[in-house]
Amino acid sequence: MSQVDVSPMNFDEDNLALIQIPVTYKGKTYLLTEAFGDAVAQWRNAQLAGTTMRQSEDDGVKTISLGGMADSEPLLVALCLFCPGPDGNLILDARGNVDRKHQVPLSVVRSWPQRLVGPLFERVKEISRLNEVETVESLEKKIADLQKRLGKLKKSKENSEEDLTAKN
Repeated sequence: MSQVDVSPMNFDEDNLALIQIPVTYKGKTYLLTEAFGDAVAQWRNAQLAGTTMRQSEDDGVKTISLGGMADSEPLLVALCLFCPGPDGNLILDARGNVDRKHQVPLSVVRSWPQRLVGPLFERVKEISRLNEVETVESLEKKIADLQKRLGKLKKSKENSEEDLTAKN
């Protein structure tokens, strides 16, 4: 059985300054930032909302539809794109957080050509570390986790069927 890493995590020692990249389009400058936690959650939810899955006959799960998945690209870009203040920096609120009132609206990003939105999307994923790099170890861990979950579901199903049989 593998050990769980319980070592302290001290982010105060790391340089966690928000990554921001100036972007110019049609003479206007914007700031593309790394994704915040809520942006990542909204983006992943948008991806999943467009996915339809069903159980197949061999007890596997099969993806049967990916409708709406394309909506997730401009969404992530819009959630990470801001109009800068007069000094060229991000505008902060009273708590020192990025002021969301200066976020570029999704409707604006959706009106831009894909040859602009696509590279912005890829850059946000890169600077936010959203591109999952698969390794043998990470895939083996995922497989083990899925097999454990499948085993629990099968056991639960067997117990439910036994309960029904006992009642009849």
